[in-house]
Amino acid sequence: MYSPGNSDDLNYRREIEKTLREINQFVLSDSLWKMWRSITDSQLVVPQKDSTIALKRLASGSNRVKKAVELLEQSMTDSVDQMLENKIKLQSILELEKARVDLEESIRLNPFDLRTQKWLIWVFQRLAELHAERGDFSRSTTMLEYLAYILKDDPQLYFKLGEYYLWQKKWAKARANLQKSINIILDSDWETINTDELYAHYSMRAEAEIRLGLVQEALLTLNYAKLIAPTPEEAGKVQWKTDWINWDDGNLENSREYDRLKEKYARCKEYDDLKADYLELYEKLHTFKAKSEIQWQVATLEFQYLGEKNTAIDRLYKIIRDVKLDSSGMAEVLDYQKYLNDYGKMCYNLGVEYLESNNFKLAFIYFAQSVTFYWDEIGKSYLQLAALSSIHNDVAIEYCNKALQFRHSLSSVEVKKTYELLFKSYKRKGEFKKAEPWYRKLVNSQL
Repeated sequence: MYSPGNSDDLNYRREIEKTLREINQFVLSDSLWKMWRSITDSQLVVPQKDSTIALKRLASGSNRVKKAVELLEQSMTDSVDQMLENKIKLQSILELEKARVDLEESIRLNPFDLRTQKWLIWVFQRLAELHAERGDFSRSTTMLEYLAYILKDDPQLYFKLGEYYLWQKKWAKARANLQKSINIILDSDWETINTDELYAHYSMRAEAEIRLGLVQEALLTLNYAKLIAPTPEEAGKVQWKTDWINWDDGNLENSREYDRLKEKYARCKEYDDLKADYLELYEKLHTFKAKSEIQWQVATLEFQYLGEKNTAIDRLYKIIRDVKLDSSGMAEVLDYQKYLNDYGKMCYNLGVEYLESNNFKLAFIYFAQSVTFYWDEIGKSYLQLAALSSIHNDVAIEYCNKALQFRHSLSSVEVKKTYELLFKSYKRKGEFKKAEPWYRKLVNSQL
């Protein structure tokens, strides 16, 4: 059985390194391709001797290609383990590199032979794929760049180049190639344009522009992408990127820092340090949206992990007091509703803590504070207020009715509790006819 560090492993690594060294000796001839590109449109008479040699190199190259294909087919059989598969693939790459040299020499001698061009196109495409599979995007993009000398008008070639340059963090080259791919598509017959394909090209160009800090260009590209998004899900992805850019009015470094802190939040336990990092970022922010988001994150840390619950509630209140509400009491901007929900939840939970410690006055204050804005479980707070006000029948009845207005936020047990409070409150008032329906509801809910 294979295990790292044994003699088989060492021999394997030596063979791999030897093969890679041999592969790397087959350099690409830039001067050859520049020469070929410059004469493709000119009249050239190929001497018979050169033509004969070109045919021999073509035969040699095509035979090496066939051998490489056989090796690749062998690597995909079920009996081949991972180590052997890697070895065979490298051998196939070596054969393809040798084939490339033969075919390039054939092209140098006879630039216009279509058979050689077709063989060479296939070799470059396959080498680009195989080097990319190995993670060698530098060599892969070089292959594609040379292939572009032959296939000048293939948008997918430039798209692939853009993708591979993105992997290498060469943002400007990525954008330039993606722009070429888009231009080629847009210059074609409009009736034949595949909008799904064009969408992918726009999306990737936007990524390059974001990396380059070209905010307005990225937003415009994303707008184009959204217009032709193939599915609502894809349109949503585009909108997410747009929102990410606009989070702090195009200050991308702040958006990136926030992403980094969210990742840190997911795995760290040093919450004091994380709070300090959030507050440091807060000082750099420009928009209300971004500042509110950071204050919300800090408040969450304070309430859940740092034992600073009153501070957290006060911090969150300073955000939501400036949030515009609609006629129902919800945030006009849906993204801000989470702040109202968390504010209500924090006040409610702190109220429950005071209730459990028999501090009914503070419990009432926090329950009352939690209903100053609409939140997703507001009915629970109204029920607690009703229970704490049970000696004041009219007040208790009013709170119970409000709790039932938000019945969706109450559990079945809480609904029964509300019926019971209404029944008892009306009974204490001597209004037995009004108490009777609530008694029936209570009995029926217990069946």
